[in-house]
Amino acid sequence: MLFTFLALIFFTLFGLCYKISAYQKSDPVMMNTSVLFFAGLMALLFLSVNNSFQYNFTVGVLGLLGGSFFFAASLSILYALRKGGKISVCWTMLNLGMVIPVLFSIFFWKESLDLKKILGLLLICSSIILIGQERK
Repeated sequence: MLFTFLALIFFTLFGLCYKISAYQKSDPVMMNTSVLFFAGLMALLFLSVNNSFQYNFTVGVLGLLGGSFFFAASLSILYALRKGGKISVCWTMLNLGMVIPVLFSIFFWKESLDLKKILGLLLICSSIILIGQERK
């Protein structure tokens, strides 16, 4: 639970950095490149002190694909924020990116589905619908 809470804090700070960048009219490509560059440096620092490092080709390919997708997603959210997108809408839509892998896990990898997962999926989908509605 501690690490989940830390992840929440760090993702929140990460999102705030992106919003501040958009508010400051920073170059989205440079912001995204800087974030990923420093993430890479932190990973190398972590690996230099961690002796249980194991690497294989599949991990490399998945890392390359995942990093490329993350770069494109981050750049897209920066452009959306820069073009006047509301952070509440943008980050809620990003939560849909959490729903799809869970659905894949359930249907393709036969992961068990319990009440907590069902409620979580329903809450995320509901929040996307509610936040996406414009006030009249």
